[in-house]
Amino acid sequence: MIYRTSEKITERECDKVASELASILEKGEDVILDMSNTKYISSAGLRILCINFKTFRAKGFDFVIVNPSSSVLDILKVTGLDSQLLYTPEEKEKYGKKAK
Repeated sequence: MIYRTSEKITERECDKVASELASILEKGEDVILDMSNTKYISSAGLRILCINFKTFRAKGFDFVIVNPSSSVLDILKVTGLDSQLLYTPEEKEKYGKKAK
């Protein structure tokens, strides 16, 4: 399922994001986070992404980010999360087409 994130993911939005991701997991679906509209993500938002990444993967589902804005990509690179959360070049065709 494609989940498009909001413009900002701050501590205030984390409960909503966590709840919506939990619903996707309950349905037993992979999740593709389209972060093209997200210009800011707080440390609490990064925590939600990390927790859900681990949870989805532990249950055998994919959890990837596609189309991150430049500001989100910079944050993912600085934290080292880009290598875990972003799709690989091999997955680009699989995920990139779905997220358009």
